[in-house]
Amino acid sequence: TPKPHVSWNERLDLVATWLSPSTWVFAILGRWRLWSRLALAGAGLCWLCSQVVWLSGDEQAVVSRCGRHHATLQPGLHWRWPRPLEQVHRERPDQLRSVLVGAPTDADPVGDVIEWTSDHDSPSDRGLAPGGVLVTADEVLVDVTAELQYRIADLPTFVYRGGTEVDAILQSELEGALRELAARYRLDDWLTDRRAEIQRRCEASLADRIQFLPLGIDLVSVQFLDVHPPRPVVADYRAVADALEQQSQLRNTAEAAAERQLLSAVGEKVLLDWRSRIAADVEIDPATWNNWITTDAAGGMSLSGTAAALIHTAHAAAAETRSLAGARAARLQEVTPVHQAQPQTTWGQLYWKQLQDSLAGRALTIVDPTAVRQQQWWIGSPEESLPKTAIPPPMPTGATHSNDQ
Repeated sequence: TPKPHVSWNERLDLVATWLSPSTWVFAILGRWRLWSRLALAGAGLCWLCSQVVWLSGDEQAVVSRCGRHHATLQPGLHWRWPRPLEQVHRERPDQLRSVLVGAPTDADPVGDVIEWTSDHDSPSDRGLAPGGVLVTADEVLVDVTAELQYRIADLPTFVYRGGTEVDAILQSELEGALRELAARYRLDDWLTDRRAEIQRRCEASLADRIQFLPLGIDLVSVQFLDVHPPRPVVADYRAVADALEQQSQLRNTAEAAAERQLLSAVGEKVLLDWRSRIAADVEIDPATWNNWITTDAAGGMSLSGTAAALIHTAHAAAAETRSLAGARAARLQEVTPVHQAQPQTTWGQLYWKQLQDSLAGRALTIVDPTAVRQQQWWIGSPEESLPKTAIPPPMPTGATHSNDQ
């Protein structure tokens, strides 16, 4: 027989009736014994399967039965007794864990490492975890951001003896090691070339501290993420560091300029000899200079550069002066016999030449002594005086007239 046609309204009514809460309530109440047994069986099955554990390749687990260590589970699938009969503590032993001291409280210090070039006024710089401010040996404060890295070596010991307090214990020990080292080193040691040494000493000191603590861990490293003076004065310290760097740069520039000047003044050979004598604390005496400026068979000498040029110029000037002096001496030797033969002629020529040079450019008044027997002349003011001129004495038989100025 053909099936009767069912309209969509009838189908929707059937679905609504099946989904009606009252239908389910009356169905459960009608068979409450069966449903109670099924609920109890499902709850028991879920409880028994609650400790089905799947451990990945880098995980291990510790099983505690009645509060005691029962077994250590390796990677894989495990089915243990449900709680409270057994408890499973799973960890990743090879995972690198870190403990920070002096890190910003509201930011990740690993991502926000503070450098000297930063302005040290960001929000992450305003709040610090305890232990970051230390007092150095020279009684100056220093901010240190240190990170301790460790791995789990013994999982049962880590779970039962350390647990959630391992990080707090390590942080306290790291802070103690930092304060101990801060009392030994000055601020300059923390900020300059001894920072790596302090970091190694901190790691060794921390290893000695935790080797007697049953924590079940292996210390990997201790790193100083940031070491700087107190943040309010970092800008001033950076200015001092810039000034010292500029001073070093200027000193290097001056030394290079001095080296170039010395090289251009005395030459490479003498400069190397000079440096070796200074390094050996040997005095540079006059004999050494004579050796430097003494010419060899080829006409050269050890000294070169501008100093050698000055010496050569002086030698040339001396040779020229000696040549001129020799020429004048030869001329005087030629004139001397003539002067000795006719001294009056020579002195007369010198007298009239000197007189001509003295009266050149002056107004002359010539007075005939036969016209006026005695006259007195005042030339210029009484304060003025004629320039003193060395005039040779007149010849014994000179001119009979006189010249007055």
